[in-house]
Amino acid sequence: MDDDRLDALLADAIAAEQARERVDERFLRRASEEEATFVGLLVALAEEGSTVAVRTAMGRLHRGRIDAVGRDVVVMRDAEGRRVLLATPAIASVRTEGASVRDADLPPARDVPRPLSFVALAAVLAEARPEVRVAIVGEDVLVGGTLRSVGRDLITVRRPPGSTDHVPVAAIVEMVLLDD
Repeated sequence: MDDDRLDALLADAIAAEQARERVDERFLRRASEEEATFVGLLVALAEEGSTVAVRTAMGRLHRGRIDAVGRDVVVMRDAEGRRVLLATPAIASVRTEGASVRDADLPPARDVPRPLSFVALAAVLAEARPEVRVAIVGEDVLVGGTLRSVGRDLITVRRPPGSTDHVPVAAIVEMVLLDD
């Protein structure tokens, strides 16, 4: 067999292998996309320390890094350094910024790494009596004041000069800690 024929066969074999690799890569990417979950994405972004922009169902936008993902809460530190607790069902979208998880690399379904709940976390925080702002479903105005107590499905925020708001946890979109 002459060198030209051998070169042509080798080039054909390389091209066929590259085509098979592209098909395999597309298949694996599609399988990964079909297995992807929102929680898996949030966990991957938290592990990466990626900068994200999270938009809530109320239209509020928070930029920062995700610190923790619980079963119904995402904890992030915003660009101003404040901790923000976001009720997971109230998250409308997450935009990645810069180098981070790409669409082609969506993480597979994953379990929540911490069995943390919004109520449990808020209860721990309430012990320190932090100043908070709470966004409530259907309200444009935030409830602001001192987080006084947390029950099974209720938080209590004391407003100056002495009024108190009692908010069902199911109505909370987010809670921003002002004196973290």
